[in-house]
Amino acid sequence: MKKRFANILALVLSLAVGVATLSSCAMELPGFVESMFDIPATVSFNTGTDTQIDEVATFRGQLLEEPATPTKEGYVFKGWALNGQLWNFATDKVAGD
Repeated sequence: MKKRFANILALVLSLAVGVATLSSCAMELPGFVESMFDIPATVSFNTGTDTQIDEVATFRGQLLEEPATPTKEGYVFKGWALNGQLWNFATDKVAGD
């Protein structure tokens, strides 16, 4: 009985390790596929001012160069954001249009 329990436990642990390995591979796969095919993306900047910033044609997985800071009298520019989160031009990569 102890040997059977040990064999079942070993099987369960092996399955758990296999699932964890597959999960980590699946999480890395989209980035690999995107860079492999160079999926284009267009990034636009909404300044909320009269300052116009041209759209940037780039690819998914790429860093962006920070555009010039827009100005508007009576306002202080705090940074660029996507979906309410400040964009870090040093680390954040384009995920799509």
